[in-house]
Amino acid sequence: MKMASPEEADAVTQVFWNLNECMVPRGVDPRKIGPYIKRFVESYGYMGPLTITAFGVLTGFPDSILRGLYSGGINLSHVPAGHMDNISDHITLFTETEPAQANIISISEPDPGLSSWFGHMMGYNFLQPFSSYHVSFMNFLLEAASSDSEEDSEAETVDSAYWECFVCNRDPPAKGFENLKTHLDGEEHQELMLNWLPTSQRSYASPPPRNSDSHLKELPFMSIPLPPTEPTEIDHKAVTCVFWDIIKCPVPPGSDARLVGPSIKRFLETSGYSGPLTITAVGVLTQVPIDILRGVCSSGIALVNVPYGSGDIQLLRAVFAKNNPPPANFVIISDPDSDFPPAPRYGHLLLPSLPTDVGEPDDDKCSETGACSCHVCSAGYLGHSFQNFEDFATHLSSRAHQRRMLDYVPRNVRVSGQRRT
Repeated sequence: MKMASPEEADAVTQVFWNLNECMVPRGVDPRKIGPYIKRFVESYGYMGPLTITAFGVLTGFPDSILRGLYSGGINLSHVPAGHMDNISDHITLFTETEPAQANIISISEPDPGLSSWFGHMMGYNFLQPFSSYHVSFMNFLLEAASSDSEEDSEAETVDSAYWECFVCNRDPPAKGFENLKTHLDGEEHQELMLNWLPTSQRSYASPPPRNSDSHLKELPFMSIPLPPTEPTEIDHKAVTCVFWDIIKCPVPPGSDARLVGPSIKRFLETSGYSGPLTITAVGVLTQVPIDILRGVCSSGIALVNVPYGSGDIQLLRAVFAKNNPPPANFVIISDPDSDFPPAPRYGHLLLPSLPTDVGEPDDDKCSETGACSCHVCSAGYLGHSFQNFEDFATHLSSRAHQRRMLDYVPRNVRVSGQRRT
């Protein structure tokens, strides 16, 4: 891990720890892990305010582990299995409220894409100090435990930690480990857990009992859809940003792409939205017919080409939030199974399909061409912008763009593909 610069040394440092991937090894006192991490961070010169958050399916961990982590000053976040278990989800929520001067440390499977986005594009000091996430982090903890000095023999209890539950969307987070246990065992939490099950299973499925002596086990909620998201904290007069997942919610066959922009605007107007509006179509746009893209762009919708697709929407949302503090609203048009948790303090609406509207193209509105940008070939988080659609289309078909796309393909896949050819 690199040493802190003078600016980074005094900045806020946030550590995100994926408990499901990087578990506490036997022989390590969980009460001391918080101090171990703090000492490690400070050894590289990061002396500013430090927060450590461990997230995972907490009901699968022994109470002794969770209690120890919490008493050592580590915040605990409970997530439903299969959702909010990707570290990028938690980092994105953090960036929506924290300026780019902050330091972010990821204890999870290393991902060059995260480093490129949060570090290079968004301007955070993004660090992944453990190269072989589970083994490397486990070795760090074992070495730290073996070198404990006499002053470390008694673990200190810290009262400042908090806990939160993404199943129940508790806001603000709560305090007290006993309160966390009571919450996870409570009827309200158990009922809300059922919302994460397919309807056909709710009549007979129930969450497994908490076992203080069990090892981490998978809950029977893996790979299930999010419950329907209702609008929350919507200020209809505030600025509204629409992100349209154009791959998962394509323009229906036979429809005029030039009508999509006006249809979305009319739908939001009839739903009470009256503030400034931006609409952005996001996706791997080389998968969309060029005539569709041309029509969508001509209706005033911005086009953003991204390397990964749906997952990039959360990152684009974070960029928008940095420039548009609350009150503001997000409208996401995507598959109903997509995982887009509401951003704190922002209005949120998830639409499972494109609003349909019968009408004829308006020549005046069709002249309102949307902006075009490519985040695959960008040198910053605003993307590589183009003056007009035709230049953008030429870029997407260019050899230079196709070469940059290879950077987002895992090396082993790239090599195997070359061998087949």
